[in-house]
Amino acid sequence: MNALLVKDEALRIEALNQYEVLNSAPDPILDDLTNLAAQICDTPVAAISLIGSDRIWLRSRFGIDSPDVALGSLPCETTILGDTVYEIFDARSDPEYAPDGILLEGRLYRYYAGAPLTTPGGVTIGALLVLDRHPRTLTPAQSSALSVLSRQVITRLELNGRIRQMDRAARSRQRVESALTVERNFVSAVLDTVGALVAVFDPAGRIVRFNRACENASGYDFPTLVGRYAWDKLIPRQEIPEAIETFERLRSGHFPAAYENQWLNRDGSIRRIAWSATALTDTQGQVAFIIATGIDVTTQRAAEATLRESEARYRQLVEGSLGMVCTHDLRGTLLSINTHGAETLGRTVEEMTGHNLDEFIVPEKKATLPAYLKK
Repeated sequence: MNALLVKDEALRIEALNQYEVLNSAPDPILDDLTNLAAQICDTPVAAISLIGSDRIWLRSRFGIDSPDVALGSLPCETTILGDTVYEIFDARSDPEYAPDGILLEGRLYRYYAGAPLTTPGGVTIGALLVLDRHPRTLTPAQSSALSVLSRQVITRLELNGRIRQMDRAARSRQRVESALTVERNFVSAVLDTVGALVAVFDPAGRIVRFNRACENASGYDFPTLVGRYAWDKLIPRQEIPEAIETFERLRSGHFPAAYENQWLNRDGSIRRIAWSATALTDTQGQVAFIIATGIDVTTQRAAEATLRESEARYRQLVEGSLGMVCTHDLRGTLLSINTHGAETLGRTVEEMTGHNLDEFIVPEKKATLPAYLKK
């Protein structure tokens, strides 16, 4: 074959592979078109032939059973070189098939007509053919009808190809959606089992995700709050301006950030939440979501406040005492002493702290200090 024929064959094989028609399941529509070709042309045999690299595949058949034949067995290879119906009026007189005619399944045929099957891309992949055992010719109407049917064959192949592409795309989409569902379920399970509060907001400040810990801390379930601003229900009225200002800083790129605020529980109680927030950005660097993780520190902050209050009362008690109240380490170094105790010795608190007890004990009693410290 010359270079042009080699190129044509490569394009034809590529088109056949795209249509996925070789060795595919029977298509009732193609069979109907083949039967109709035989009826219109009044022939005992009709077929849709597709020319492969080493065989002629008979994709649809009427009057014969063979699914394929050897190259050269039928004039299809000559048919695809033109763009109109190709006829052999009497194969016994044709140079390629004389003196017997066209042999197929043990029977000889003398008449052949084939309309080329040309794709929208201009590649001819085979022919819609009819065979008869007697010399003859097609009428103009029959020839025109054969051409029309050949175009319908291509339309059907194109449609089948589109359907397969859509099916593959749908299956691929289903696989992706299934994978995303599994991933979402996994993430949801993880978020709902962690002890920390996790909330996700869109750039406007609306809630898009809310885990179980948030539900417990707020008293609201996720469906009730999704799509709403956090300050609609969760932030006490007096703290709403500060909450909005904090969110604006996050949205403006000041992240990650740590802050605390109060949440108003549905039952009216107040919870103190310590938050750590960051942002997810899109490909343009714009904030797409803000993710905040928090810890309920209500009990901790209450304990700290109680401790501070207790320490203040203790200091007030010590300072108000009319005796000497002091602390020291195990070597006898003074760590603290109340003001009255220092003044009793004629000194200030600063003059005594950091000094050892033996500096302030009368000489005759210093010998008792080691035993006291040991005890």
